[in-house]
Amino acid sequence: MWSFLAPFNYLPLMSVATGMSPDLAQYTLTVTNAGSMFGRVGLGAVSDKLGAFNVMCIVTTFTATSVLAFWLPLSNSPSTVGIFMFGGIYGVASGGFISLIAPCVVSLADSQLENLGITFGLVCIGLAFGALVGLPAMAAVKDSATSHSFEELIVFTGAVLAVGSVCMIFARYMKGGINIWTKV
Repeated sequence: MWSFLAPFNYLPLMSVATGMSPDLAQYTLTVTNAGSMFGRVGLGAVSDKLGAFNVMCIVTTFTATSVLAFWLPLSNSPSTVGIFMFGGIYGVASGGFISLIAPCVVSLADSQLENLGITFGLVCIGLAFGALVGLPAMAAVKDSATSHSFEELIVFTGAVLAVGSVCMIFARYMKGGINIWTKV
């Protein structure tokens, strides 16, 4: 959650800063949230077949990749279509992330349902800390940038998402072993 919300907050701001009209830039958030709707439903259904942890590993890797491969180039050579495409792509991935948190927590609790409340509470504390501290940290990175571009913010966001992806892959490995076809 630490850098998860950065595209939601900074994509419209970057759009205006790169020359898009404010009236059009507000729709980047609409496209991102529309993509999120498809990600929540679609990736939730996929996780029923492949396993929540397996799909979460794909989703977290894809969020980091989309930020670094799609959003970062848009900071140097912006295009309206590219910005909206990134918003939709990131929306699908972020929606999948949100919808897969609960199934992953249930998977962590194993068959000990009496510990499910404690496990979910601990995960929510971590998510709350990330959401509370994340955007101010992103703002500090943006404000300390040497230029008025969004490159430093995007690189930091992508790096934090990549670290989160590695942690998720490690958790999946600890839970299900090396076989990637094991439903976890």
